[in-house]
Amino acid sequence: MQKIHLPKYQQGLTPIELVLVLVVVLAIAIVGFMAFTQTSASQRAQAGQQALLSVSSGIKSLPDGPNYTGITEGVLVSKGKAPSNLVNADESGIDNPWGGTITVLAKNVDGGTANGYMICMTAVPRDECKLMLASTASSFPLVAAGSAACPAAGALPTTDIVKDSYAETSVVPTAATIATACNRETNTIVWVGT
Repeated sequence: MQKIHLPKYQQGLTPIELVLVLVVVLAIAIVGFMAFTQTSASQRAQAGQQALLSVSSGIKSLPDGPNYTGITEGVLVSKGKAPSNLVNADESGIDNPWGGTITVLAKNVDGGTANGYMICMTAVPRDECKLMLASTASSFPLVAAGSAACPAAGALPTTDIVKDSYAETSVVPTAATIATACNRETNTIVWVGT
């Protein structure tokens, strides 16, 4: 009886095949990580937007509006008008979703006295800053972002203006102005409403 010799089959992967498999797996991992990072920034920006809208609604629900004399984040907390999940541990202020603060103050708008309010968020990351400004600027007449601290009571922001409906020549937000305003690792955003 004659023996049939079958070809020997290769066992395992050659080094070239192994490198190709690793390259494909690495490319998939990088794409997945980038998609996860973008999704995470979007989710965090949505949390920031929700905080902004909750604080703005809380301010507008106070019986003194549209006279906002004496309004602060502490007043919102004490009157139960601040988002409960963002009230800080000693219940004296409001934290934002990134560990910064939310400051609320009265503003003098368009020749009035304390007829507007400011919501200021600190420590907003770059990507979240861009997403938040793109989606919220249309809801407020004055929006600024950058590295400046929150303006004092009464004063309006004067630098890094993204939108200004009060100016003689209106400033309208664009992708370029938003990108420029949010170009730092962490940013301060100021919204002024009436």
